[in-house]
Amino acid sequence: MSVWVGCIVGLLWAVTAQAQSSEPPAQPQSQSAQSQPRAVAHAGSGEVGLAGEFPDRYRGLDLEEGGQVPALYFAAQTVPAKGAIVLLSDAGQGAASEFAQGLGRRLSDSGWAVVSLGLETPASGLERLLEEPGKAPGGADPAKSGKESVMIDVMKGKSPDDAVAAYRTRVLQALTAALTFASDEGYSRPVLVGVGYGAGHVLEQAVAQPGTSTLVWVAPDFYPADASVLPETLSGAGGLSVLELSPGERMDEARRRSVAVRKSGFPGYSLQPVAMASPPGEASAHAVANRILAWLAKQNP
Repeated sequence: MSVWVGCIVGLLWAVTAQAQSSEPPAQPQSQSAQSQPRAVAHAGSGEVGLAGEFPDRYRGLDLEEGGQVPALYFAAQTVPAKGAIVLLSDAGQGAASEFAQGLGRRLSDSGWAVVSLGLETPASGLERLLEEPGKAPGGADPAKSGKESVMIDVMKGKSPDDAVAAYRTRVLQALTAALTFASDEGYSRPVLVGVGYGAGHVLEQAVAQPGTSTLVWVAPDFYPADASVLPETLSGAGGLSVLELSPGERMDEARRRSVAVRKSGFPGYSLQPVAMASPPGEASAHAVANRILAWLAKQNP
């Protein structure tokens, strides 16, 4: 009996080994799959995979110091085109956010080419620095209290001022890349649109790189250091026209900002309330686009 059992066990082992050896080996990933372009998560959330998800709209914009920033491009759908718009989303929102896509489609259908950028969320320590009253671009030195621990925890050896400056510079480089792309497409003076905290960055870009004369702020937010010098910053930027679109729930804040700007003597500021969510989502895109289009038509009759 033991002989028969041994024979049966040996036979089963041989059959199993033969079945395993006959399985085809795992195939390596094809060269085409390995070489498929990938978006780099540079500005805003959800950027990785944009090239695959939006192959017709995705653009990798070259930065001056190397690398690329991911963007979506909505080509103007009329001939001739009316111009170009560079759209910077709110902090933490990507180039393909629902609001950015809705706004981009509506504006492009009306004859405007749109380059959409995301805005990276500042690291927690950096966000605390930005939320402190202190040094705006070109302003006075910031208060030092509490910054040393933030620097050690988050900034990896950079001074607080250097960390804030590096963040702002990255955003400006992305905006410069978008403006360069628009210029290469044949648009000489693109409109800059900033959503939420993007509003302060597009203003900084307009001041740092003259050539943009038209700004739109959508439900804007400003860091304290920027808000404290906003009237002076606008007054020093000659030739700018600024449209602020504010949700009804934030109109008190917007009106105070409007009064301060007008007292500074800046003539090119316009405030309009809009029935939209704060922050704006896809449902708000149509109303916001209509306000922008109507205002731009008056700026460029």
